[in-house]
Amino acid sequence: MKMAKCIVELERIYGIKHGGKDFYGNQFNKKESSNNFKTPNQEELAEQIGLTPQQLHNYKKLTTLIPELQDLVESNKLKATTAYKIYAILSQEE
Repeated sequence: MKMAKCIVELERIYGIKHGGKDFYGNQFNKKESSNNFKTPNQEELAEQIGLTPQQLHNYKKLTTLIPELQDLVESNKLKATTAYKIYAILSQEE
């Protein structure tokens, strides 16, 4: 859960929304901000922290689970992969 929360915070700091970047460009059109800092997209962020884009996406999904499931993952009573599957089932039911 710590990694998931860190990823969400990094995306907030970098301004990454839905895989791209806010008004500085998107994942296809790279533009520099006024301070010459290139903001990364999700794929680049995943690479920087040593994950695949799919792993990054899976970690982010953990933050949308109900608090009880998040607690189980954090206390190692439930594996993250099982939590992803629960997330997928719950998403299909909605």
